[in-house]
Amino acid sequence: MYANNFSFKFASLLRRRSVQCADQILSDMGRASLNDVKNLLVVGDGGKKDFVDFLAERFRASIAGHNVYDLVGEIPTLPPAIDAAMAAKVWSYRLYFKQETGDDLVRRGDIVKVNDDLFLIMSADCDLGYFWKKNLGIVNAVSLHDLHHSNTTLREWLTLCVEPKKLISDKVGSLLARIGDLSEGPFILPFVPFDGTLKNLLAIPKELISTRIPLPSAFGSYTHKLKAQQPMKYSYWAGAKRICTISEPFLTPVIQHVLSTMGGNGVPDYPDHMKGILKQILDDFSVSVPAAPLASVAPVEATVIALAEIPTATPDASAATPSEAVAAAPAENPVADLAESSIAPVETLLTEPEPPPIK
Repeated sequence: MYANNFSFKFASLLRRRSVQCADQILSDMGRASLNDVKNLLVVGDGGKKDFVDFLAERFRASIAGHNVYDLVGEIPTLPPAIDAAMAAKVWSYRLYFKQETGDDLVRRGDIVKVNDDLFLIMSADCDLGYFWKKNLGIVNAVSLHDLHHSNTTLREWLTLCVEPKKLISDKVGSLLARIGDLSEGPFILPFVPFDGTLKNLLAIPKELISTRIPLPSAFGSYTHKLKAQQPMKYSYWAGAKRICTISEPFLTPVIQHVLSTMGGNGVPDYPDHMKGILKQILDDFSVSVPAAPLASVAPVEATVIALAEIPTATPDASAATPSEAVAAAPAENPVADLAESSIAPVETLLTEPEPPPIK
């Protein structure tokens, strides 16, 4: 029973490697003072996350060792059991993570609920860290919609130019896969942890929302330098609450996908007859066509006889003298002369060589 359980199989190794990693970090950083860590790693409010990322990367490198890989290699390959609930839970755990309570910073990749609306934060972390200096108090986000059959408004939008039955995709191969016959852009964020349940959301990149955040009450008393250093916090955004954050390696492709959809460059479409021509070119290329049969060649003997029957010119008594012939001869063509001189007589090419005498 327990031999096939993940926690039972990996518990001892993960605990041991985690403790070893923590000991190694403490040993390596033993000579650093708290002031050193504060000045070198924790710069501003955004530096708190940088410090956590610094530690997390050490743990990641420690866990990614041959011992863990060996355990993974020992897992038998069995036909996947069809358990939709388990698949949703595992992939929700992989796609998203939650910040611990007390982290009030708004970050790129956050899925945010504002009153009854849902958004995906697009603004860069470095801009959010100096929010009023770099973003002038504006948060950029993409709208998210509940992908549920009761959402009739969303269905009406998506079926403006596409039949409802053509919204169905046989296979959604990745997070950013195209949905049915919809234009490129919209993608599904599945299994978002939301108030104890898992919700499926649809992101529409071209529905970009810009929200101006009111100034904090104490902002007027800050110096210009302090104002410039103020990050964006959820406490400044009325009615906003972070649900979770998209994890890497998914977040960066999602951001790139949204930006390319918003600002991508297109080219003119081919007319129908041009599409048909290109399709035929590809069809001809992909189909194996047998080689055409070689043309029949006349026997060598017949060719020699035919050449022998060609009448030859007889010498003319009134032929020009050698000096006159030289004067009347056309200008020399070295290239043609070289080509002609390199060609063997026809009789030599067509007549089979005599076999060597038998000794």
